[in-house]
Parts: sequence; C-alpha cells; structure tokens
Amino acid sequence: MICNTSTALKKLIVQDTLVSLTRVNDDDNISLTDIARVRNPDEPKDVVKNWLRNRATVEYLGLWEKINNASFKGVEFDSFRLQAGSNSFTLSPNKWIEATGAIGIKSTVGRGGGTYAHRDIAFEFPLPSLKPLSLNQKCFAMSVTSFPKVATTANSPSSPDMTRTD
Repeated sequence: MICNTSTALKKLIVQDTLVSLTRVNDDDNISLTDIARVRNPDEPKDVVKNWLRNRATVEYLGLWEKINNASFKGVEFDSFRLQAGSNSFTLSPNKWIEATGAIGIKSTVGRGGGTYAHRDIAFEFPLPSLKPLSLNQKCFAMSVTSFPKVATTANSPSSPDMTRTD
C-alpha cells in the first residue's frame, strides 16, 4: 500500500453524488458504479466496462492482484493483457473476476448491486471530467476522517477544487 492510515472511511462525495462504501476483510471498497453514474446516469456499467478495456487499467489490475492475491491466475491475465486496448476487446467486471480469480474488484447484480473496488484500485478509476488524483491527493484523501468532496470551481471547470465535507 502506498499510504498507510488507520482512519476509517465515513463518506465519499463525488460532484454532489454520494458514493457507496463497504468494508471487505478490513479493506475499504468504493463503488465504481456510483462514480460512473455521475458521468452516465443511464448506463454506468458501460463506463466501468470501457475503463476495463484500457491496456493501462488491465496492467494495473494485474500488478495489484499479483501483489495482493496469492491465487491470482497469471496465465489468464496474460491473455487479457495482450488483447487490451484493441477495438475488439471487451471486458466486464464479472469476466475479469471469474477468469483471473481477482479479489480487488467485486461485482453484484440486483438492487444495491454494482461494481466495487478496493480503494487502491478505485483511486485509479477516472473521476468524471477530472484528471486522475495525484499521489499526494490520494494520501490526503486516505488520511482524513471523511473523503474530500471533489468538484470543479465556477472559475475554472478544468481544475478540481477539493474541499472536506464533515
């Protein structure tokens, strides 16, 4: 883990949208579906699937799993890594989990379901219309009692204004 903190997560708000949090084996998991819903309210699963198609995403997920998951299936991962980024490549969270034995992403169906990711992975998920968080911003977000509210300022829509919510 890049940053070490013992502070518990209370809430995460992304552009005025409450994002679900859950704990699995003492690890914080953040709803990618809720974050994606900010960008595409009708089909947030498509945002998640498009992110999973990216070569850099697949390589990051593979590295994370190799470090954190003794049961990770590297041979199956290599198949995804070689195909990632091509126009014909598609990858759903369930396909990733089932094929590789991944533990960093959880996916459930039905009411209250969605795709959740370990916080290390969730911080790599692109926030709607914002640049990915820098390492310093990630460490700050992990060290406060509640996650910062991420919004763009009225003066500059391209620069994020990170403020705490209590």
